[in-house]
Amino acid sequence: AEKEDHSEIERAWNDRVAEMGHPYAIQGGGLEDHGHFLYMPETYRIVAAVDVDVDGQTHHVEWRHRLDNFRRAAEPTFYDADRDHAWVRSDRGWITLWGTLAPLLLSDHERAAEELGESTRRDFQWRDELRAELSDFLGEEDFQALLRGATRQQQLESIALEIGHRGNRCNHNFRVVRTPWLGYDSDELDRFRRLANDDRYAECPRVTTDEAARLRRISRDLQSDLAYQRVMPRLLAAFLGHKTVMSAAHRHRSTSGEALCSDCEEWSDEDAAEIGGYLTGTRLGPLPLLGLFRTCFDHRYGSQASYRGWLLLLRDQGFDCRGEMPDDLLGRLAAVEEERFFPIDQISFIDELPEATPIYRRD
Repeated sequence: AEKEDHSEIERAWNDRVAEMGHPYAIQGGGLEDHGHFLYMPETYRIVAAVDVDVDGQTHHVEWRHRLDNFRRAAEPTFYDADRDHAWVRSDRGWITLWGTLAPLLLSDHERAAEELGESTRRDFQWRDELRAELSDFLGEEDFQALLRGATRQQQLESIALEIGHRGNRCNHNFRVVRTPWLGYDSDELDRFRRLANDDRYAECPRVTTDEAARLRRISRDLQSDLAYQRVMPRLLAAFLGHKTVMSAAHRHRSTSGEALCSDCEEWSDEDAAEIGGYLTGTRLGPLPLLGLFRTCFDHRYGSQASYRGWLLLLRDQGFDCRGEMPDDLLGRLAAVEEERFFPIDQISFIDELPEATPIYRRD
């Protein structure tokens, strides 16, 4: 395919699939290789379509779950002005919660400060602030259930790494490639047990009997923890709901026809609309610090300019992502939105997950 053709291919395919009533879409995917253009689009299942009311205007936001394994990096999230399309990745939200947030919540910042130096203690200010925000939002009982589940998930991850490292040493390709949020089902656990008892692999087991037993025990613990099963869909709904608000706010600002912001000559209109969406997200909703944490450590920005602009804006308020957090940071960001961007007064939120949203992690 020629480089300029892929947007037309994408639009035609998506329009036709939508007409047929199938919840799938492709997006992006151009790669240059030695002068040849390769068309390798990301493939998504549309798991929900959410209407968000922003100051009386309705904005359509899709929740997409990525299906392909072509590349780790996907298109930037939120609003794509060229396609007039607002979206969030539901699978990416799950990866953020387990891959980035959970290890921080469980970290021992006192020990890290002793081992790595006093400057490391500042990195863990996020831990204390996010623990407080999540405890207030979930309630202490459900927050403790979250920590229990996170601990067990890390235990599963650790066993998966043990299995993978042994596979590298033994030059075989058996791997445990995912850790389900409720552990492994009976079929998978029986497979691990059979592999552990298979004499063909006695010299270098695919899975040891101890690993199979631990995988079974941890999975059963996750599956019997009703509080954990209650809290995870609620937390994921709030987290994706927060991303949805940012996406809708981004589109609202981009399509409003109003001046996007004052004293913003260094940004394009689209960059200003994106940054304004982040400001709205840190001011509204139940988990503003979690949203801010994601923009610092686990987010695809629309452009390098919006990335630099957002981090410089934070720095101007006395904050960088790994520095001390001012007590009134959220208030300062709200004041910036009020002074430099046109205000958004009302925006609707997502209270629970749409029924079709997958609750598992994709590796």
